[in-house]
Amino acid sequence: MENHSDNRETEQILNSTNGMRRAMAPTHLLGRIENRLAGRYPAVRTLPFRTVSAAAAGLLLLVAANFYILGRNKAVPQPAPDQVQVLANYYGLLDNGYGI
Repeated sequence: MENHSDNRETEQILNSTNGMRRAMAPTHLLGRIENRLAGRYPAVRTLPFRTVSAAAAGLLLLVAANFYILGRNKAVPQPAPDQVQVLANYYGLLDNGYGI
C-alpha cells in the first residue's frame, strides 16, 4: 500500500510541471560569454616537444642509474663479524634499551 502512495506522490510532482514554459536565454548571450572569456584568458602556452622529451630522457636516466647503483650495493658481501661483535650481540650490549 505504501508503494502505491509513493507512486501517486511521484505522479503529482511530475504533473506539477505541466503548463510551465521553457526558460529562454537572450539571443546574443552565448556570443557575449564567448567574447568575455576570450578577452580574459590568453591562449594557453605549451611546451615544445623537444623540451618535454629531454626532461623525460633525463628522468629515465636518473631512474636507471638508481636501479644500477642499488643493484650493485646488494652484491657487496658483508664482512664476517669478529669475536667482539659476536660476544656483544650475545650479551645484548649493543641494544639501546628499546629493542632495536
